[in-house]
Amino acid sequence: MTNIELQNIAESNFSLETNNWNDGKLFVQSKSFYGPRGECYHYALFEEGKLYALGNEQGNYAGGIYAYANQERAGYSNKEYPFLTISQYHIDELPTDLKEFVSQVIKEAIK
Repeated sequence: MTNIELQNIAESNFSLETNNWNDGKLFVQSKSFYGPRGECYHYALFEEGKLYALGNEQGNYAGGIYAYANQERAGYSNKEYPFLTISQYHIDELPTDLKEFVSQVIKEAIK
């Protein structure tokens, strides 16, 4: 699947917000919610139609990427930072809207 196809699915089937970044990555955001630090959301980044990373933003505090699909491309070693590799745990912790979308993308990639 291409990023454009993923973007269309995210917007039409899951009502998720998306944005194409200048570096070729597709940003897909969960619905926002309010936590103790203000507006919060989770997001998934896709590159060339494949899951690249998961992250979150937490109001006025720093958020960012917390897990990568391929750490070496992100500049980290899997041996040094195994918790930074996307696992089922990370996917299960996503809000329902984004979790369903990411799970569908992964299932399609396995076929």
